[in-house]
Amino acid sequence: MNLETTKISLAEQCYEHIRKLILDGEIEAGSRFNEKELIERVGFGRTPVREALARLDMEGIIQTMPRAGYVLSKIDLAAIEDHFLVWRFVGPKIVRKAAENITEDEKSLLERYSREMSAGTELDEWLRVSAIIFDILTEATQSPNLTYINRRLSCQMHRIYGLYFRSEHGERWLRDQSDFFLRGDWTADPELAELQMKAAIRHAYIEIREMIAAAED
Repeated sequence: MNLETTKISLAEQCYEHIRKLILDGEIEAGSRFNEKELIERVGFGRTPVREALARLDMEGIIQTMPRAGYVLSKIDLAAIEDHFLVWRFVGPKIVRKAAENITEDEKSLLERYSREMSAGTELDEWLRVSAIIFDILTEATQSPNLTYINRRLSCQMHRIYGLYFRSEHGERWLRDQSDFFLRGDWTADPELAELQMKAAIRHAYIEIREMIAAAED
């Protein structure tokens, strides 16, 4: 057995476990916790827990509080601005590169999950399927850098869009995006696909920002 591979595998498993706790709402935004509490809760050792926390800190999901443990970051206006500062450029580029390089198998898979998203009624299912759709798109880009950035942003994106999809505007936006990929003609003009996704992300950003601002007032 390769000890380095085992170490990486445990760290990845631990990261996914803690990430799921966060996305499922079992750790509330703004709540504080320490390394010992988390070790007891997730059942992993100190090293994989510490590595998972360092990764979540790097992603901006948690904040390290010197000598006071960790705190799960809130989804506030600052978090929205920070996320979309990057995503408004990266999201459209993913769609463009995917349109240029997608295989027929990947396109069929994308259409299958888009149908699932269009027919879905449950928030958790929408979030799960939308994440799969962007994973397929990212894989289709054949770009390691875009794949890395998408993965880096995915947890915060899941949290932000989870709030958005609970609203009437968010549900409509989501169905519009599933229809976009179901039409099948988005790959014919990569530049147009990029512009359409840029407009869709900007639309979502404006509505999410208004929603968060209203909640903070």
